Amino acid sequence: MRLKIISLTLLLTAAITLIIGWKTKPPHTATEDIRRSIAKSLPLLQLSGAKFIVRSSNHCVSCHHNILTALVEEKSKIKGIAFVDTFSTKRIQANILGLHFVSNPNLPDNFLPVKFIPAYALLQLHADNYPPDAN
Repeated sequence: MRLKIISLTLLLTAAITLIIGWKTKPPHTATEDIRRSIAKSLPLLQLSGAKFIVRSSNHCVSCHHNILTALVEEKSKIKGIAFVDTFSTKRIQANILGLHFVSNPNLPDNFLPVKFIPAYALLQLHADNYPPDAN
């Protein structure tokens, strides 16, 4: 009996949530609001990425702090959203050093054991318009 009451309560809650969710539409966000939000948040992401590289023990890049920031910068350029590029040179240098370390098969303690990380780092180099090289 108790299991039936719990099941009925959960089913009723799910049904009410679906009904209410269908009636309310999210407000339309203006394009200019999105542009202002990106222009405001991108410098914070850049600063966070710079601090991560300085504070990390190997002075390496971070997927979230650096690589995703580079992808946001690339999309911002494509969309015509202005921002100050103060960090890409340091980010590229840290990424190249990290790739040298990751792709060296002679190092027994490879700090990035996951195989998709180097490819993910290459996305950042592409986003920063880094020309292809031997690595």
